[in-house]
Amino acid sequence: MTTTPNVFPILTASTTDAEMLRMLRNPEIAIGFALEHLQPWELGMFFRDWKDDADMTGWLREWREEQDAAAREVPDYSDTRAFNRNLAAQRRDA
Repeated sequence: MTTTPNVFPILTASTTDAEMLRMLRNPEIAIGFALEHLQPWELGMFFRDWKDDADMTGWLREWREEQDAAAREVPDYSDTRAFNRNLAAQRRDA
């Protein structure tokens, strides 16, 4: 099996909007961002905005909101008792 290097930089919460907006001007990064983070029905709008050199801040804001929501949904299982309580609740509800 051959692997290819990842050409897309890792976007994290610590990446500033200014950095992300600069990176999104690169076509490869914009395509990777869209494919990785957008819904299929959003792709046309995203690429139209990108092609028209529109302000992409709204797309970044949406991405950050989704990242924040996903982080809130991940339970903290550093305490195994919390994991066991959640597992027992899921079994009880099933």
